[in-house]
Amino acid sequence: MRPSRSPSPHSLQKENRRQHVQQDLSTGRFDTSPTVLAAVAIGGVLGATCRYKIANLLPYQDGFPLAIFLANVTGSFLLGGVVGSPLADTHPRLRACLGVGALGSYTTFSTFAADTRQLFAGGSAMLATFYLVASIGAGIWASGIGQQVGGRIEKTSSREETLLEATKNGKTQHSFETQGKALK
Repeated sequence: MRPSRSPSPHSLQKENRRQHVQQDLSTGRFDTSPTVLAAVAIGGVLGATCRYKIANLLPYQDGFPLAIFLANVTGSFLLGGVVGSPLADTHPRLRACLGVGALGSYTTFSTFAADTRQLFAGGSAMLATFYLVASIGAGIWASGIGQQVGGRIEKTSSREETLLEATKNGKTQHSFETQGKALK
């Protein structure tokens, strides 16, 4: 029988963040302090401006709302990265600015829904169906990839913290390298 290992600081931090987010979602209580609200507003201005510029650069291509499709897919990827990364958890104003403000205004479910409805109403059922399926599928896929990328940031920062801790504790260069390899 293998001896039980105590959880690593990295896994404890990740579990604490997961519990914190689940608690926020279950209670519906989020920080509404003036600094967090200001961060959301600043992010919202930036995200909406980016989406507006993309929509002007990429008008509808043969009836296909390419700008909104790209904004929603890239926004899903970026939001996945924010969710998967420890950076946003350690800085609540950053999470509010990026996740709620910037990416919330950059992506747009309402325009996606209106565009899909307009395509169906205009007799482009095939294009509307493609847009509907592609947007949802690509958005979910991009979000998953973003979470993996964000998770790699987490692993890198955790590895660096462990190695830094090893040097603080006066471990030899050999044990420092061994610990770094064990984390890979």
